[in-house]
Amino acid sequence: MQEQREFAAAEQWYRKSLDIEEKLDDEYGVASTYHQLGIIAQQQQDFASAEQWYRKSLAIKEKLGNEYGAAITYHQLGRVAQEKRDLAAAEQWYRKSLAIKEKLGDEHGAAITYGQLGIVEAARTNFPESARWSIKCILAFLRTNDTHSAHQGAQNFMIFYGEAPASDKAKMKAMWEEAGLSEIPPKSPPG
Repeated sequence: MQEQREFAAAEQWYRKSLDIEEKLDDEYGVASTYHQLGIIAQQQQDFASAEQWYRKSLAIKEKLGNEYGAAITYHQLGRVAQEKRDLAAAEQWYRKSLAIKEKLGDEHGAAITYGQLGIVEAARTNFPESARWSIKCILAFLRTNDTHSAHQGAQNFMIFYGEAPASDKAKMKAMWEEAGLSEIPPKSPPG
């Protein structure tokens, strides 16, 4: 139901699941369902509810020592903060998520967070830092054989490059070339 964007029905199913998980004392299941309810709220742009669900999920995951699950929820809290244009909070949540992903060796998950940090820096108009995160994202996706996501990261880089002032473009182009990424976008950044 969630994939079909039938949010009311999806929420009903999740709440039924939650009732059973709570009766069975299944804390992992409860945390997972809270997280899903957060996603539904976020998809409907009800950021306050999304944040409440994510924090409930996070409290359980942290209590259980579920670092990977906590990293996923930290990332989603970053997305909520970013959508609310609270870039400082978004960065903090993303960095918490990233620290765990890197510690656990989740290179693909880290690549996703690198990409989000690149978007945050572009929103701050810190284009060289945005380029650094974007390139890190692209390289990690390539190492994990996710060429589709690497291409999306390259497209984001090109958007940021297009928005950057001339003084930043030279730095960004040099970073791009030093990373050896000339074949990723349809064309390399113009001079």
